[in-house]
Amino acid sequence: MEKKDVVAFRNIVDQCTFTLTSRKDGTKKEFKPRIYVICDNSLNVIDDRMGSVIWDDDNERFWWFRSNTPGTTPESGHNMSMGSEVRWPYAVVYVDYTEIQNMRIVMNQESFDKMYNALGGLMTEEQKANIEMNIKDNGDMTTVIPRKYEVNYVTGLPKKYDPPSKTEDKVYAFTVHANQNGAR
Repeated sequence: MEKKDVVAFRNIVDQCTFTLTSRKDGTKKEFKPRIYVICDNSLNVIDDRMGSVIWDDDNERFWWFRSNTPGTTPESGHNMSMGSEVRWPYAVVYVDYTEIQNMRIVMNQESFDKMYNALGGLMTEEQKANIEMNIKDNGDMTTVIPRKYEVNYVTGLPKKYDPPSKTEDKVYAFTVHANQNGAR
């Protein structure tokens, strides 16, 4: 990604805050969404927005500070404790902005509403309503489960198109409960 794209995304995401309430004392605190940065070679970085990623826009790179775990480097077993102290607990990943393929966040309704406002006129009210309907409808099991009863388990087509000899129950029973060693 180019610097302008990285900075523009972060600036929009900074406006998509959400509020959480403490279960202990009921206090409310505002948070920024975590940014998931997908880089070349399957590197997935999580900016927890609490300092683990340092964005160096002037030099178009970032530094990701993380725990030295068994997948960090080929020799990452060195973080084992040899007594009362971990000898190599820290790892840092340095990434040039040109390696960033995309950036993502996860939002609740409050964050989504703020994203809509932050995008200005890029998203219409109709688009917002359609996105909300599609996402909420597809995630609501009281909507999804009854809809599944209308669709064939095997073909994915509406059950009204099933041939009379192959009902979903027969195909499901054969697929799931048949002897898997080749016999019928």
